[in-house]
Amino acid sequence: MNIKKQRTRSMNILKKIFESVDFILLLNTCGPPPEIHSSHKKGLMDVVILTGAAFFAPLSSLTGVPALCLNIGYQKETGLPISIQILSKWWTEDSLLSVGNALENIFPLNRKPSLYECPLNNA
Repeated sequence: MNIKKQRTRSMNILKKIFESVDFILLLNTCGPPPEIHSSHKKGLMDVVILTGAAFFAPLSSLTGVPALCLNIGYQKETGLPISIQILSKWWTEDSLLSVGNALENIFPLNRKPSLYECPLNNA
């Protein structure tokens, strides 16, 4: 199946789903974040690991539905953030941002994990 047909098929499936729901809540990643290797600091990434971690993200990119990712907690073992992704109907970004704001008030998270490194420090 070519990508245009898959895009149309995916959009039609989402249209049907959005007839009965306003939002779709997904995990943002399939598991904990991958380990940060020294090569990442030089801008090199393992694409297989990256695409595996971001398994759910392409749906919104492919179909054009608005999406928002939010941190909702931290892993007990590592202290790294856990995040969700919220999808909404096309042209409902205002509702999506309102839901995101409400969830940020429910899960007020502002601490940085111990591995945090600001990308602008070395710019």
